[in-house]
Amino acid sequence: MFLALLLAATGVAPASPALPRWHISANRLDVPAGNLAAYFTIANDDRVNERFEVTSYSWNQRNGADTRRVDVDGVLIFPRLFELAPGESRRVRVGVLRTDPSVESDYRIAVEQLFDPQRDRSGIHFLLAYNLPLFVAPERPIFDARIVGISARSRTLTVTVSNEGNVHAFMANAVVRWRGASSTYDQPFYVLPHATMAFTVVVHRCGSGIVTIAPAKESHLRPLATSLSIPCR
Repeated sequence: MFLALLLAATGVAPASPALPRWHISANRLDVPAGNLAAYFTIANDDRVNERFEVTSYSWNQRNGADTRRVDVDGVLIFPRLFELAPGESRRVRVGVLRTDPSVESDYRIAVEQLFDPQRDRSGIHFLLAYNLPLFVAPERPIFDARIVGISARSRTLTVTVSNEGNVHAFMANAVVRWRGASSTYDQPFYVLPHATMAFTVVVHRCGSGIVTIAPAKESHLRPLATSLSIPCR
């Protein structure tokens, strides 16, 4: 789950910023094959009313990076814009239009807290924004991810992972071991169907070794491993 903090300055800084107090019931949404809907709940734990906007965009990966297209036609959200009183909660329904049942459809659902200029909140106010992955499963999932590239430059190792399956692969972490030393990449990442993602690890010695990537249990994959050679220069 991606969490962003947005700052809105209103003039005079208080002794301590006002932190928002609300939460959502999910950190991702999964729509099984044959189903076309999901939902999550937003609850306001604050003492004041809070306004929210929920939007969607398609999620793709190109050249090892995430790309997106805003306001896609394949996702319907209700309600998109609403306000919650203190202690109130609201269920947000997400409907999807199936396009290709042979491959997973991937989206992002953005939940943003809206700033209210009419409300008297002097100083700095923090606004939260959540970004939820939305996965629409294919009829017959195929799990197939592998390491397809390793390059070393200035003691920085770049590892590229390719997903040849029709569902996403979720990688929990990666470990590089060589000559009695190791480096760890501990930032989980997704690799979408028929896409590649790359990550970098700083290494401190030259020589031969092995890189091992641990997929999350949901990916139904064995650990990915391959040998490597770090030139001594």
